[in-house]
Amino acid sequence: MTGAMDSVIARLTAVGAPYDPAHYDVRLRRFGEPGGRVRPEDARRFGQTPKVSCLMVTRGRLDQVAFAIRAYAAQTWAQRELVVVAPAATLAGIETLAAQLGALDIVLFAAPQGVSLGDLRNFAIARARGDVMLQWDDDDLYDPLRIELTMSVMLKTDAAAVFLERWLLWWPARRLAGVSNRRVWEGSIAVWRAHATIYPALQRGEDTPVLEYLAASRQIVLFDAPLQYVYAVTGRNTWDAAHFERQMQMAETRFEGDEYDALNQLLAQRLPIFEYERYLLARAAEAEAVS
Repeated sequence: MTGAMDSVIARLTAVGAPYDPAHYDVRLRRFGEPGGRVRPEDARRFGQTPKVSCLMVTRGRLDQVAFAIRAYAAQTWAQRELVVVAPAATLAGIETLAAQLGALDIVLFAAPQGVSLGDLRNFAIARARGDVMLQWDDDDLYDPLRIELTMSVMLKTDAAAVFLERWLLWWPARRLAGVSNRRVWEGSIAVWRAHATIYPALQRGEDTPVLEYLAASRQIVLFDAPLQYVYAVTGRNTWDAAHFERQMQMAETRFEGDEYDALNQLLAQRLPIFEYERYLLARAAEAEAVS
């Protein structure tokens, strides 16, 4: 495993995503302008602490939601809230779970029935109390500095919204992971409330028109910290396996076999990666047994 670990560290460094849990120093860039450097402590230098609303639309499956709430509870940015929109029958269970996990300032709302994912995102924004809206999907994992790094970028620039330029694609059923290609990843959006726009009433792809609107009419900024966001291929994503196979083919670097295991060991220093892997594999086995 030592050889695999050395290889993973070297390959992460080669693609500009070095892993150092004690020190984050990430790149940001504006379109058409060269990049700069951002560190988590940059946000504190401005003496401002805007409230961040993490917006989670979920079907309310408690064993799944637990990982997203746990990631929220571990965040280093104090001024935050988690806005959860879920089926009414699941709200009591989510509230109990949040209390057990120590998630402060969580607000729950019953999802209107029969509406699209885009409309549910609008519903969440309308009920959020923060200055910044940050998407918080319930099937992904987030580093404890996810919010603080985002706020460092937002406060250091005049951007209306910021996005990640890369994230980590993680597919436990295939024992495969990859640092994505470079693009604007819509699902990583953080936007000042004053610039938040209405999502179209779509069940998937609802965030692409929002990105296109912001890119055409506002200043947006990208920052490059792919290990901050682990995008999990769970088997229940909005998109199918063929979609993620294409994304993996475009990834800047991929980790398979022993290197996949070594990467997970690195991530486990800051994320419950092994617990989530076991959960997803068990759920997949259950689904296969039923079918």
